Amino acid sequence: GAPQSGFDSYDLKPQYSAGSYGGSSKKIEIPNGRVGVLIGKGGETIKYLQLQSGAKIQVTRDMDADPNSTTRMVELMGTSDAVASAEKLINEVLAEAEAGASAGGGTRRMAAQSGGDEFSMQIPNNKVGLIIGKGGETIKSMQASTGARIQV
Repeated sequence: GAPQSGFDSYDLKPQYSAGSYGGSSKKIEIPNGRVGVLIGKGGETIKYLQLQSGAKIQVTRDMDADPNSTTRMVELMGTSDAVASAEKLINEVLAEAEAGASAGGGTRRMAAQSGGDEFSMQIPNNKVGLIIGKGGETIKSMQASTGARIQV
């Protein structure tokens, strides 16, 4: 049985890393008016939250949502730690939005939330693709490794 068990463990590893996020999932409800805040411009905020927490965050689409409901279902998937982290981050973003609703400005809010400085630089149009990378991989990787939020 050694070769067979070797195949089994070899076959399982890619499934876990590529397929499911492994672990648990939790559904939370957020007010309809806050869906945009959670997703962010071009999906930036939700991508950032997924990177920070390690969980997959899935918001029920407009077409699948109950039109009579005042809330939207958000599913968090990943390890129990990642799910807990994602829920905490989502609550922070929503609380910031609540506090800053009259102040406006999404980018300033995220910068203030992380407690860091803001830095801008000019990049030639023909180099923007290099920074973003295929499918946003390069910019996601830079954000994950530095902890900074990078916005092009």
